[in-house]
Amino acid sequence: MKMKKNVVIALSSVLLIGLISLSIMAAEGSTIEPNKECTLQDMHECTMKCTQCCEKNMKDTAGVLVLLDEAVKAMDTTNTADAKMKIEKAKTMLKEMLTAQKKCMETMPAAMNRCPMTGKKIGQMDLPDSQTRLYKGKKIGFCTPACPLLWDKLTDQEKDQKLETMMPKRPAQEELIRQMPDSLKTKEKDVKSN
Repeated sequence: MKMKKNVVIALSSVLLIGLISLSIMAAEGSTIEPNKECTLQDMHECTMKCTQCCEKNMKDTAGVLVLLDEAVKAMDTTNTADAKMKIEKAKTMLKEMLTAQKKCMETMPAAMNRCPMTGKKIGQMDLPDSQTRLYKGKKIGFCTPACPLLWDKLTDQEKDQKLETMMPKRPAQEELIRQMPDSLKTKEKDVKSN
């Protein structure tokens, strides 16, 4: 009897999530789009964009540090106008860096192809912000806008357990080599022999 009650509660929760999600999507004017799978080309493009973003942010961070050092020196000489100008410029640079980082994260594919809350298949690319969360260095995608709200209420231990069951297992190196086209396998052998 208790098991039937738990099943009814679980099914009711899934139904409620679906209804809430449809309501949120309708309110936002969203439509359900076909899932877009994350291809190797998508991953390559994302990696390139993220690398460029990181490189620019590293350069800008160094520039911000210089500006702040100059502002401190200006304050030491009681040149507060110059110090304020340098601090404002540093703040502007930091805001631009934050915007660039957010844009990079938006284009990053989700770390898995299933929603950790429902187990439903999701597209890893082009998920709206309302259907993603960052967690321990991973972009987590969800099937509906309601799922992230439920995710936010979980403890870290519960989140880790859900992710463990949803994250794709990394294939062993031998499996990756087996899946490679023969033309690449030959080149790899040639490189090893040189």
